[in-house]
Amino acid sequence: MSMYQTLVELIQSLKEVEDRGITFIHSRAMEVFVSFKELYENALKTLFKLQERGLSPGTELIFQIEDNQDFITVYWACLMGRIIPVPCTVGSNDEQKEKLLRIVGIMHSPFMITTLKRWDDLASYIEKKYSFEKGYNMTEKTIFLDDLVGNTEKGELHFPEPSDIAFIQFSSGSTGIPKGVVLTHHNILVNITDTIEYLKTTSNDCSINWMPLTHDMGLISNHLSSMRAGIQQYIMTPTLFLKRPLLWLEKASEHGVTQLYTTNFALKLIISSYATKKIDEINLSKVRTILIGAEPISAKLCNQFIDDMKGYGLDPLCMLPAYGLAEATVGVAGHELGKPIKVTYINRNSMSIGHKITKTEDSDINSVSFVEIGTCLNNTMIRICDAEGNVLDDQIIGYIQIKGDNVTSGYYNNLVATQEIILDDHWLNTGDLGFVDAGKLTITGRVKDIIIINGQNYYAHDIERIAEGVKGIELNKIVAAGAYNNESQKDELILFVLHRGLLESFVPLSIALKKYINRQIGIEVKHVVPVRSIPKTTSGKLQRFELRDNYLGGNYSEILSQLDTIIGSCEQPPFEPQTPLEKKLHRMWINALEVNAVGMNTPFFEAGGDSIKAIKLIEEINSTFQIDLEVTSLMDGAPTLRSMAYLIEEKESGRTQKVVQDSLQIEFEL
Repeated sequence: MSMYQTLVELIQSLKEVEDRGITFIHSRAMEVFVSFKELYENALKTLFKLQERGLSPGTELIFQIEDNQDFITVYWACLMGRIIPVPCTVGSNDEQKEKLLRIVGIMHSPFMITTLKRWDDLASYIEKKYSFEKGYNMTEKTIFLDDLVGNTEKGELHFPEPSDIAFIQFSSGSTGIPKGVVLTHHNILVNITDTIEYLKTTSNDCSINWMPLTHDMGLISNHLSSMRAGIQQYIMTPTLFLKRPLLWLEKASEHGVTQLYTTNFALKLIISSYATKKIDEINLSKVRTILIGAEPISAKLCNQFIDDMKGYGLDPLCMLPAYGLAEATVGVAGHELGKPIKVTYINRNSMSIGHKITKTEDSDINSVSFVEIGTCLNNTMIRICDAEGNVLDDQIIGYIQIKGDNVTSGYYNNLVATQEIILDDHWLNTGDLGFVDAGKLTITGRVKDIIIINGQNYYAHDIERIAEGVKGIELNKIVAAGAYNNESQKDELILFVLHRGLLESFVPLSIALKKYINRQIGIEVKHVVPVRSIPKTTSGKLQRFELRDNYLGGNYSEILSQLDTIIGSCEQPPFEPQTPLEKKLHRMWINALEVNAVGMNTPFFEAGGDSIKAIKLIEEINSTFQIDLEVTSLMDGAPTLRSMAYLIEEKESGRTQKVVQDSLQIEFEL
């Protein structure tokens, strides 16, 4: 396979190709095909508009773009003009908007590109919380996608160097002070070439992706790898996938897709949707590989997905657990093609750093299961080390370090954070724990305080900082940790709060914390645990994992049971649904929230709802009542079950009135 020096050389090699490209999936019925030739020409036209606004080589451009086609066009335009692309998740809540402003502060003098609608929302937030002057300054350097339409002139190509930045990735779900991973053209080309060789991609393959393009799996593993291989690719938005998970498989069948990319979270969503809706007349026999990563891999979910889909011709050996991280561009190691998933059972008492694992059987009460990942990609090296950096032997748990041409040089404009992960001999400390057995890697945990919920990363210390917005919560008196639930196959957020009083006095604080965290960042707090002391190192660093391990060991079960009893006795009985509409909505809310009961006047996000559950609920409501509500209605106009019933009644009443008016108009015209 020929090696390009830059991504611009890659797209130039495809600029005359008209029979392959990208198909953007907007709905079951609507798709837009853009050939590689069209993409190249559209990117040049967009580059002209960027250069007209004053963007030159080395200028930073922050993306606030939801539309996939616009995103990809602007991304390639940046590369062809040596402009530094900084894709960021579009801010929909206050915390995401704060993160965006913090990213602006990390840059030198960035421009931003977005839509007029998104800018109005952000500008309103800036002026409300900060000052008109700050909002005005950003206005001067904001480019609107709406202004790029209709241009026919082409921009001036500036050929990049292999060492030029091709992507700065800020973690999609993190809060607090963001860290931007710097990836060069060379980093990316090395990694996507390795990915193609690992997957044995040929010209007969084609891929489909639902993950956001701000994420390395969406942009690099799927889009750029498919571009490098010159194969047809299909891209749907995360929102469409969340609304209709099964559509991902239906489109894979319709287009004969051979390569799919996904996560634990997505598999669970598909399995849940399939249990109630099923799929008719699809054929998955052409699927060669399903690469699964971004989270700790669940063998249970993989096997259940394979079992559900075997009737549609899915190869039971197509699942490929993989390990990667943004600092490695994306891919580090992967499971061998055509081999069944291997699960290793380890005695939990042998899982200390620097100790050799003790393998057990599944039936052992002290066993913990881990999916074996596999071997490294071609240009990546792995070693397992102790805390002092000494390399450990096989089957000994330690810190995972990586090295290779795909590995980042560090974090953008953040020398301190860079020095914390890059060692003197250019090895990078991933912050993950694992061991190697016969040359194959197994991940056992994370040293870095990251909690993965619904496929997004949240830093524990940032959640703790946000929690300080609740009266009674102070620095170093709260600890956030992720606890993996084997039954639900996902991380759950647990908060530990220093408290030495009566449990009855703790209840209001527990309830307030759950509501506040959900409202601020849209994730559910599973438990708030009162603790009499918070363990720290001699240097004063919080030992979050000690509290997490105590929780997983059942040390707090009794106190949590007592709290539940107290909370249950304090709560007012929920008002029961009265009308047929309320009863129907009540069933929908219970299914979406995955609870046994919900009060008529309890706000959705205070009852345990999150963004994923909200999308599921609104989709079902729209389908059932033939209306068109936005997810934001659960935050603004109709946050409770009762207010939602009122809203639907108003819409149905308005629709009936319009039908009567239309009938009268027709009668009058006749």
